[in-house]
Amino acid sequence: MELPDVPGEEKGVAKLNLTLTNCKATGYTDSIIHTTADGSINVKECSFADNCAPINIAHKQSGTMEVVIDGSTFTKCGKVSTNNYFAPVRFVNNNADGTLKVVVTDTTFVDRIGTNGDILIGDGRTGKESHNVALSVQDTEAQVQFQVPGYYNDKGEAIDLSKLITAEISKDKTMDSSLSEQFAVAKLERSSIRLLQKPSPLLRTARPWSFCAA
Repeated sequence: MELPDVPGEEKGVAKLNLTLTNCKATGYTDSIIHTTADGSINVKECSFADNCAPINIAHKQSGTMEVVIDGSTFTKCGKVSTNNYFAPVRFVNNNADGTLKVVVTDTTFVDRIGTNGDILIGDGRTGKESHNVALSVQDTEAQVQFQVPGYYNDKGEAIDLSKLITAEISKDKTMDSSLSEQFAVAKLERSSIRLLQKPSPLLRTARPWSFCAA
């Protein structure tokens, strides 16, 4: 069974404060942690295996949700699907007024499944609402994907690579970034490339010198 998005707009205030320590979840066909609420989630020294989307946050409230994942392991998590949002850990901010902050430290990802990386930030599906998410990654080797709507079509096929940014993080590197920052930098880089490739007006109008014999 695929987990659908929670439909519609949030009608009231929802808050969740959750701590998981030394927990193990294997073989679930649904998400282990899935919420749209404000609050805080701390996952420490937990193990997830053969799950389609163990941690799946789709923040819809106008307040703040903070998620910390520390010392945990994700093995063979993710899924191949036409409804292409599955990843070992997925974070989407559906509310422009809301704040979603994520910290991943000392965590291991093994044999991920699907095309959305180990850490998925944003929703690349056409027609979805997806706003800024702040991300910090430390002491963790992972593929991070930043996506915005329009990357995937309704068949789960990638159709616009400009709406995807992929970062390979090694264990000795630290990432402190956000969805908005990643795409702002990419836009600037693309603009710089276009400027470099644009022919100079001087070159376009220059004409060869002509010399006349005296």
